Amino acid sequence: MAYGFRANTEENQGRLAAWLATELCPAELSRGQLAPVVVARCRDDHVEPPAPGQVWRLVGKAVKDLEKGFCRSTTDRLSHATRSRLEDLIAGDGSEHGADSDGAAVGGRAHFTELKTDPGVPGV
Repeated sequence: MAYGFRANTEENQGRLAAWLATELCPAELSRGQLAPVVVARCRDDHVEPPAPGQVWRLVGKAVKDLEKGFCRSTTDRLSHATRSRLEDLIAGDGSEHGADSDGAAVGGRAHFTELKTDPGVPGV
């Protein structure tokens, strides 16, 4: 215990990651803003701050945990029918362009890929 600071343990890091994911990440996702807060929190708790690389991994884990929880809670609120329709939208029917039973255009994965392509050079 140097200068009244405890050694940083895996348990401390787990608590820090949980604290980040529940308290700070919902309001601030910038890793550059979160890293100094981790060091300050360690100092306030009289725990030796982790090495800079460990701080970045800790912040990354907290952000990832928050994102996973957000996605899980969002999909849990969707009905089974809605989830199936979203899966069908991305999965497609195997053809490039087609129509469903109502005559509506169906693009599937090809349509989704087309939406992500570069729009090209802007023109007048």
